Amino acid sequence: MTIYRRNHLKPAPAWEGCAPLMYNDYMNALWADPTEEKLIPLIDAAAEAGAEGFCIDAGWFGSKDENWGTSMGDWIPSEDRFGKMGLKGIADYIKSKGMRPGFWIEFEGCCEKAALYQKPDDWFIMRHGKRVGGSRAMLDFRNPEVREFVHGIFDKMVDMGFSYVKNDYNQSTALGDDKYTESAADGLLEHIRAVYSFLDEVRERHPMLMIENCGGGGLRGDYGIASHCHFQNTSDQEIYWRYPSIFQGMLANFVPEQTTIWSYPWPLLIGDAKADLSCLCTPAYIASMADGEQTVFNMVNGCCGNMLLSGHIDYADEFNMKLIKEGASYYKYMRPFIEKSFAVFPIGHTPINRKEPRVLGLKVPSAGKMFLFVWRVDTPESCFEIDLGKYFTRIKSIKTGYPVDLGGVTFDVDQEMCKLKVYFTGNRQARVFEIDYLT
Repeated sequence: MTIYRRNHLKPAPAWEGCAPLMYNDYMNALWADPTEEKLIPLIDAAAEAGAEGFCIDAGWFGSKDENWGTSMGDWIPSEDRFGKMGLKGIADYIKSKGMRPGFWIEFEGCCEKAALYQKPDDWFIMRHGKRVGGSRAMLDFRNPEVREFVHGIFDKMVDMGFSYVKNDYNQSTALGDDKYTESAADGLLEHIRAVYSFLDEVRERHPMLMIENCGGGGLRGDYGIASHCHFQNTSDQEIYWRYPSIFQGMLANFVPEQTTIWSYPWPLLIGDAKADLSCLCTPAYIASMADGEQTVFNMVNGCCGNMLLSGHIDYADEFNMKLIKEGASYYKYMRPFIEKSFAVFPIGHTPINRKEPRVLGLKVPSAGKMFLFVWRVDTPESCFEIDLGKYFTRIKSIKTGYPVDLGGVTFDVDQEMCKLKVYFTGNRQARVFEIDYLT
């Protein structure tokens, strides 16, 4: 299945070499409230950490006084968020730091505050004479005028220098459309096929534009959409220790290099998003991050597929920034292997609420290598034995890949029996082990 997905489902890349390591300002960071004052330090920190692109998430198109979720549809850059630089100036600044600029959009959606909402009903998905989504309606991509309008948005953003887009889907079309068909399901099928063909047109029109399907934080994640987008987001789960159970499940369905996984060290949780950012540098917060384990856990998560860096890393202390840099560098080392890897699950899948270890392997048969990810999440046991005998006949060598010098986790290995024992000293800890093996 992995070979089939890799060879037949992925669209052609819009980049040379490996896909760039992107930073996105949403998750546990700006929470859709980008401004010049908030973005510039984050852009600087992302470049320092080793990011190769920076995506401005939701909020770039609305006033400071508006909620992004009620002001989308016209996609006009904000006039009061980015100072004299303007949005294009921010994009230029990102490029000056050697990174690729990206933007967020929800191109199927339109809120009632937008001028676009005044278009006639044939612009929208309809059911029983009403717009699906109500005040947050869904555009109908069977309509050539809709396609022309949205193409204009993409053209404008690419002209401004953007070369990465994260497309979202926060209002479902599942009710279907019965404008032109007796069956709402037929109408829905026609619409989604029109969306697919529109995405193909975007890629043909802008061959260097990278497209990520966020899909409501991974809720719309199917082979159809994944066949027309370069990347598939896994989740908007903000609690880092819950996340491995989610992306493990996604890795059973998508190839690792297409599976976008958040890594958000130094997080500002959603409940604290309206607080003064100084909460991120209080003695109590700094003390909670002092051992580096939360940072490592997040970076280990991101190394399991296509890393999407986030978090308020502009506030990270020197020790944690060093761990972020090390994690980003190790991910870049892993990327060529990830593109050839197969996800394996030595102990199966662990449900999100279970106090059990999580274990994932990315096996690279052509290199005789496996990257093994092990997480301790609230388990009473501090030692886990992992049997890898069904994947190879002998372990040639094994080492801790990331982090190298932090300590806190040790291991024993039986090379002949292909068994690994991992010893943790803390509760929520994670490590990457690099294994060379004989088949």
